[in-house]
Amino acid sequence: MESGILLNIFLGSLALSVVHFLIPNHWMPIVVMARSERWDQGRSLRIAALAGFSHTASSIIIGVAVGALGLKLTEVSKTAMELVAPVIFLIFGIMYILAGIRDNIRDHKHRHIHLEEATKKKTRAAVTAIVIAMFFSPCMEIDTYFFNASLAGWQGILIVLVTYLLVTVAGIIFMVRLGLKGVEAVKLQFLEQYEKHIMGFILILMALTFYVFLH
Repeated sequence: MESGILLNIFLGSLALSVVHFLIPNHWMPIVVMARSERWDQGRSLRIAALAGFSHTASSIIIGVAVGALGLKLTEVSKTAMELVAPVIFLIFGIMYILAGIRDNIRDHKHRHIHLEEATKKKTRAAVTAIVIAMFFSPCMEIDTYFFNASLAGWQGILIVLVTYLLVTVAGIIFMVRLGLKGVEAVKLQFLEQYEKHIMGFILILMALTFYVFLH
């Protein structure tokens, strides 16, 4: 059962991370800046890596703290946590879907900080702005996942941490490289518009699979 839970944790964190890094406003501003400043590919990818690490750092800091809280609660009552974990996934999944519907109705964009204006500043200031903005826009979906991963102890938390860090940073670098080659013509606005819906469905799916493995 433990191996099944760990596999479930890995697949869930992988799915959330992939959907997350595909969102255009995580990498498109770097592509725009690189082209306007005529950076070479090496410099562009280094900045993409820096922005990716900055973005994941804040999420990991919050996530580990949330995961540690989950571990404490598990020590108090593992049975209660086995019930709470799927319920939290279910509640947050529904909340994200409803938030996505609300945003679509209001014609709002993705809630992460939009960075396009940074490209109008001088290079160093713009890069600094992007890195800082990425740090202060953590991925709350993955932070929720840290809490539930704590059911598998620090091993579960570590799986989420490593998966999210590697996939997100590598993904942002990959998307910037594609963007520099002109592949951004492949429209990903759909993901940006429906990110909350997709994240919500993933969390609900994780709630169901967690319940099955734990019972």
